[in-house]
Amino acid sequence: MIKYIQNTFTIFSYLWYIFYAISLTNIYPDGKFYLDNITYFYYLFIGSILLISFNPFYRFKYNEIYGQMAFSAALHLILSLNLMEIFNRVNNLEKRLKKDINLSEKLKIIFNLKSI
Repeated sequence: MIKYIQNTFTIFSYLWYIFYAISLTNIYPDGKFYLDNITYFYYLFIGSILLISFNPFYRFKYNEIYGQMAFSAALHLILSLNLMEIFNRVNNLEKRLKKDINLSEKLKIIFNLKSI
């Protein structure tokens, strides 16, 4: 059972890091979609394992993998909630600036202005 948990945790971790990098660099347009889905199932998996492991009604032998899961859960919560918010805000700001610069250029052409 521990080996199954460890393998699943490792696969989710690698997938999360890969798709986080892909969505951050925008290499693949659907990277954000897959990152959101992987993050959802990753959190569900880690939350379920930690909930079962740290249940006060059941004695459970703790293994090194549970410490890694707790650290990973905290790291992913911080990265996905905070950095993804920053990433989304920067993307939205970039789109807005491009739109405003485009509008500024159109106004220059329409009104034959030298600068705005």
